[in-house]
Amino acid sequence: MRKILISLLALVPLAPAACSPMSPDPLEVKVAEISSETTRSNVAAPDLAVTLFETAQLAVVTDETHLAQAGSAAIALGVPVLTKEQVATAKEELELTHAVSFVGQIDGLETISPDHLPTLVSQRGLKATYQPEPTDLANALTQLEPGVLFGDSPDDMEEQLQVKLAPPSSTSVHLVTTADNPLAVAQARAAGAEVTLLDQDPRAKSFDANALPSPALTSFDADTLSRWQAALGPELPGGGHLIFDGKRYIALYGSPLSAALGVLGEQGLEATIERAANTAAPYRELTEDEVVPSLEIIVTVASGGAGEDGNYSNEWPAEDFIPYVEAAQAAGQYVVIDFQPGRSDFLSQVKQYEKLLAYPNVGVGLDPEWRLGPDELPLTRIGHVEADEVNQVITYLADYVRDNALPQKALVLHQFQIQMLRDREKIDLSRPELAVVVHADGQGPQAQKSATWAALHKDASADLHWGWKNFYDEDHPMRTPEQTYQVIPLPDFVSYQ
Repeated sequence: MRKILISLLALVPLAPAACSPMSPDPLEVKVAEISSETTRSNVAAPDLAVTLFETAQLAVVTDETHLAQAGSAAIALGVPVLTKEQVATAKEELELTHAVSFVGQIDGLETISPDHLPTLVSQRGLKATYQPEPTDLANALTQLEPGVLFGDSPDDMEEQLQVKLAPPSSTSVHLVTTADNPLAVAQARAAGAEVTLLDQDPRAKSFDANALPSPALTSFDADTLSRWQAALGPELPGGGHLIFDGKRYIALYGSPLSAALGVLGEQGLEATIERAANTAAPYRELTEDEVVPSLEIIVTVASGGAGEDGNYSNEWPAEDFIPYVEAAQAAGQYVVIDFQPGRSDFLSQVKQYEKLLAYPNVGVGLDPEWRLGPDELPLTRIGHVEADEVNQVITYLADYVRDNALPQKALVLHQFQIQMLRDREKIDLSRPELAVVVHADGQGPQAQKSATWAALHKDASADLHWGWKNFYDEDHPMRTPEQTYQVIPLPDFVSYQ
């Protein structure tokens, strides 16, 4: 890879010096070679200078107030742009000796006034032109033509600098960053790199992270980095890495280990996958969104007996469900593993199924109907769960998604009575690793179900997604697909029991 060699020769004032005396020796600036080993590496903005530049005896120094002017100057000159705080850490690694400073004298460096920029820029074979500062700085820097400087042009100066710059070259590295990181944009453009500025979640189907040129660096905060890493991994059924990104779900509910628990267990594995596909098929004519066939599998079931662990819940081995998860994955289907904890708690049970959570097509369902108090038994009353317990699951599951670079997971919360999800307004909906669904899974006459649907939506957060359940035997009558998609708002998730 070619290296940029910019020589600032004989920085000698033509008139009696009003600025600091300059070294007659050329000042060297070299762009670093970015190897394929650094592909997809994330670099914090303060470290970009030493990543992109091997040597930079000249840099532009700025603060937040002057970032537009300094960024455009760095792009014009092909040198790093640093904050005053970054100079101390970068000085030794870059062999920094001189600075075009927007913040006054820099200790230990020969300082050049920004008023000399037109002269410096002319030695790059460019004509300096000044434009007003843009409101969208990151986008403006991404598209900026070298030689265009933001801010007001300086008054004529009595002294001039004689500077000669070598012809510019560029690195082949590609930087991906966000609009709130203009310093990183300026740094990359100054090194001759191309920049892709994210204006959306990188996990969206409309953005293909793997299609970017290589090598590519990123400069992201921790939250955006976790989304980016997930976007480089396996996609969800229906495409992309977000649960509800132009997708809706139609699911069979039950357990493959017991036909008594729902339609999912009424046939064998291959027939279940086929039945899920056939159940979802009529919905495709009713929406422009992608319809994803799904399985909602009960993995722990509330029990009338205490069991060996005394929690009134039977936990089936995770290995029993792997064939269903993998068959669904191969068929482009999603899986929600559902928990009925009895006298246990949701987090303790969810943790037992990490082996299933590792699959990108697996989400989690919590059923508070079967979350019992210390002296309660199943079927004697409808259970409930507090927001704190739900939030413990959210934190654990979101961290697991982030730490394992998985696509977003669905968290389905069953609710057909207000009391089932108490203090629902306190449930944490801020974690981008999860899409939270309130699943209205009540049964009975349609008028009653519609009333429940309306009550659950009252004062609900706009960040919630919604699920509807159709019961073959208990609904009076069960809605057809056309009638189901007449429910307002349109359900994101529909299951059949």
